[in-house]
Amino acid sequence: MADPTDTLVGRGYTWGNQPPPPPPPASGSTIYGYNYHSPEHTVAIRQSWWSNRAPIVRQYYSGMLPSTFDLTTANFPEKRAVASFQQGGGYTWDQIGSGSINSIVDSYCRSIASGWSVDLLLRHEANGHINKGELTGAQLVAAYEQLYPVVHGATLKSGVRVRLIVNFMAYQLTGSNWSDSWVPPIDSCDLLTFDGYNNPGSTGTSATGSNKYGTATGTGLGNTYALPLTRYQQMFQIIKRTGYANRWGILELNAPARDWDTNEIGRAQWHQDTLALFQDTATTGLSEPDCVLIWEMDQSTGANWPQQYGRVSGTPHSVADAIASYFVGSP
Repeated sequence: MADPTDTLVGRGYTWGNQPPPPPPPASGSTIYGYNYHSPEHTVAIRQSWWSNRAPIVRQYYSGMLPSTFDLTTANFPEKRAVASFQQGGGYTWDQIGSGSINSIVDSYCRSIASGWSVDLLLRHEANGHINKGELTGAQLVAAYEQLYPVVHGATLKSGVRVRLIVNFMAYQLTGSNWSDSWVPPIDSCDLLTFDGYNNPGSTGTSATGSNKYGTATGTGLGNTYALPLTRYQQMFQIIKRTGYANRWGILELNAPARDWDTNEIGRAQWHQDTLALFQDTATTGLSEPDCVLIWEMDQSTGANWPQQYGRVSGTPHSVADAIASYFVGSP
């Protein structure tokens, strides 16, 4: 047996004086992937981390959905995509809810290349935009009720699957910042998804004290990492209340590295624990998620916090290796 005071190295990085945690299980039915809108790391770099896998990739359109499908296997090598688009192109929310973009959506769906699976998403993190007064929950629901029969009524090419999904921030999910009525009913939407970060100041984080991941040193990136169940309990409850217990997913996931987290060991363990929680149906009261996508971006390119892997240790492998089997094991 090795001396427990020895510095051990596992899966590409140093774990201090402790052995690395065991590899996580394979993904089961969940499809794991990542967001393409992260200029620091291309799809090819992510594939190099995860045995050449890119099970699903998310595309962000800066405005309205184009009328013609334009994704390629260069950035979506396994022909699975989440295509996020915005209210734009001169169309108001009321116009969208009245059918003004139906022909655009129908054209896009009909032009999806054979063999692709595409999830269409209108206005990601919708609750943040509702709270800013950019639209109302009723307008969002009306848009989904209008577009759902268009998506599912389109004549598709061979082997194509297309769905309409909705997305919210897993943040400020109580009081006046949230209403279950903002979630489209289950007959107008295929999947309820959330973007869920363990940012400083999120539910369950603290500027003092400690937990299994480490000891806080102060505000901001001195915070603790929140325990996963504490962080996501409100989200799980909303998913159940709104009828999506068997139809849910995560489209952005990350926990910015804390300044005290040498070599990001706590961060890597938090990612493992969170992915394991999402698959723990007995604890969540939900099915396994349909999909889980990580988000990784340097703060200099627009993120609220420095979210790139390797911020503290200088290598992305602390986290990437710890969660590799989820991506490699995706269907």
